[in-house]
Amino acid sequence: MEFSAYPTRDEARAYIRALLLPRKQESHKGDHGRAALACGSSLYAGAALLAAEGTLRMGAGLTYLYSSAETVAAARVRLPELICRVMPPITEDFDAYLPYVSTADACLVGCGIGQEGNTAAFCRAMVEFLSTRGGPAVLDADALNLLARQGAKDI
Repeated sequence: MEFSAYPTRDEARAYIRALLLPRKQESHKGDHGRAALACGSSLYAGAALLAAEGTLRMGAGLTYLYSSAETVAAARVRLPELICRVMPPITEDFDAYLPYVSTADACLVGCGIGQEGNTAAFCRAMVEFLSTRGGPAVLDADALNLLARQGAKDI
């Protein structure tokens, strides 16, 4: 499919639809992948909600959000199909996230996690963990800013 350098919305949608495989009628959500999102904080719940909604819209079968109590409360109202788990603040115990993230087919880290306290160490630990685990991972927003500030050029 060809279109101009600036495709219209309809052209972009048609291109994306052509990339997606049709789903079997007998399938269930467990057949379509697991996405883990370590996103959001008490200050930035909206970033996690937008990321989760995008993940669901793109077709992830099971989407897990690991975040603060405030973010999880908002997510349960806005996105009832999302699987949520309240986690300790990443500034206190980021090892608590690893068992949950390890079961995912794809991971997203960073949207709205903030840049205070031990968050940079969390991002570094997640990058190291995800690089040994393999599989697709996305670092976004605060995660990228924190790693850049640390001078993390080896990622």
